[in-house]
Amino acid sequence: SFNYEGIDKEGSLPADKKLQIRIPHNGWQKEVNWKTYDLCDFGMERIQPACDQRSSNLLTVSNTGNWSAKEHLPMGYLENTQTHTGMLWQIENNGSWHWEIGDQNGHLYLAASGPNEIYSHWFKNLKPGDTFIAIRNVNRDGHDYIPQAIKNGATKVIVEEGNYDVETVVVEDTRAYLKDYLYEHYYPYFKDMKLIGVTGTNGKTTIGYMMYQMMTMLDIPCAYMGTIGFYYCGNFIKMVNTTPDVDVLYDYFIKAKDAGCKVLVMEVSSHALAKDRIHDLTQDHLDFHKTLENYANAKQLLFKKTRGKKIAVINGDDPHASHFELEGNQNLLISDQKGDVLIQNIEFSHLGTTFTFKYQEKEYQTHIQMVGRYNVYNYLTAMLLIHELGYEIDAILALNTKLKAPKGRMELIVYDTNGIFVDYAHTPDATLNVLESAQEFKKGKIITIIGCGGDRDTTKRPIMGEIACKHSDHVIITDDNPRTEDPQKIINDILKGVSGDYEVINDRHLAIAKGMSLLKENDILMILGKGHEDYQIIGTEKIHFSDQEEVEKYIREHIHD
Repeated sequence: SFNYEGIDKEGSLPADKKLQIRIPHNGWQKEVNWKTYDLCDFGMERIQPACDQRSSNLLTVSNTGNWSAKEHLPMGYLENTQTHTGMLWQIENNGSWHWEIGDQNGHLYLAASGPNEIYSHWFKNLKPGDTFIAIRNVNRDGHDYIPQAIKNGATKVIVEEGNYDVETVVVEDTRAYLKDYLYEHYYPYFKDMKLIGVTGTNGKTTIGYMMYQMMTMLDIPCAYMGTIGFYYCGNFIKMVNTTPDVDVLYDYFIKAKDAGCKVLVMEVSSHALAKDRIHDLTQDHLDFHKTLENYANAKQLLFKKTRGKKIAVINGDDPHASHFELEGNQNLLISDQKGDVLIQNIEFSHLGTTFTFKYQEKEYQTHIQMVGRYNVYNYLTAMLLIHELGYEIDAILALNTKLKAPKGRMELIVYDTNGIFVDYAHTPDATLNVLESAQEFKKGKIITIIGCGGDRDTTKRPIMGEIACKHSDHVIITDDNPRTEDPQKIINDILKGVSGDYEVINDRHLAIAKGMSLLKENDILMILGKGHEDYQIIGTEKIHFSDQEEVEKYIREHIHD
């Protein structure tokens, strides 16, 4: 049985009020690992216990969808907090809705819904009289939710099969139907907004965010959408996916247009291209695409979607460059061998990079406050695209003193004579890039902290271990978002590729402290894998953790050593 601690099992909750439900321990002998299914789908959670053998009185919440418990949802948000007596749930809304709770067959049900606002991964706010489109996704099928959608007021459904009690339209592909519908009805509104797509295993965020900074400093009303969020004309929205689903994508386009944006630059993931939501090439996302060929083909799709001047800026030194030089596009290649933009001398230091390049028979020299050869390519890509918007190269170069790398992209923290770099590198190619960059400006030793994410491509783990050992003087292997995998299994996979001077410290907090303690004069510490992330995913729980905060804490504690 469940104890609701004095609250009624049914009632109405007005807007801007909060409902708090505490589920106490009730004398359990084992920890009960509560699992939620379809969080907020139709305003209903189904919570089912799966007994865990560890003794505890804490409840935990996990999910099977592509959301985080602390992500903002249209109907409000769910926030969970572990306490000594159980799990406290707090639900807020931005409109009046009805709630009820109860138990049935050993399961706890919590309904927090209303006639005007329902949220799920497949449809936006459903109102009486709305049309529901049943989308099949990788993990779930929108057709399973049609009865509940009708119950909540849908008067028309778009489906791939079946017949229902409301107007039913059967189409071959509901996702294609949605894309075509949005294009027909909403694209004309923002079609005059210039769209710039950036793709690639690595560099998308740096290029996109640099372009946003450049355009802002040039007083171009602009937007940037990518891994670190959606920035538009001074506003910010946190994002879950690099490239959102097509309905959310259109919503963001409209927000940018409403705010007066003239240009929108966006990262485009291979997942999004393969799923037709709308991009150099390495071993990433093979857990989704299965083969490098599929991955390359997914990336190529973006280059087939150019419009207007049909400009395609390509890293000419990438071995796959020719795959993206499509006939009909205005292909601009950046290279240190032969290209439209020719990179010449490069000078490295841990404080930045100075280089010269030649474009249209004119030679330029500049300095960027970013490290690494790959950031020269990233910068020149951003610069060239801004130039193609009609701005002189000299005017763009003048912005470099104020230009910053995105958070967690070779982010420098200075400690005495040492440089500590926090970087998002979580693929073999990115790991190689950042470590080769460190080799170019190192004066002492390189110490590297690295791990691999759980529930992701396992084949890259020994490769990353090998690269880390080959390009470092000492390697510390640690946890990095193990998710539902056994952390030791992940580390064992990494160890298959390692050699030389390394050690294993599972606890990332202790690993960073050890790495800091090993630093001697002019040494470099590379902390790889998390970058801008401020969390660690263990099991299905997202726990606050920041590499930067751990470094700064260590420095504060040892400032007088």
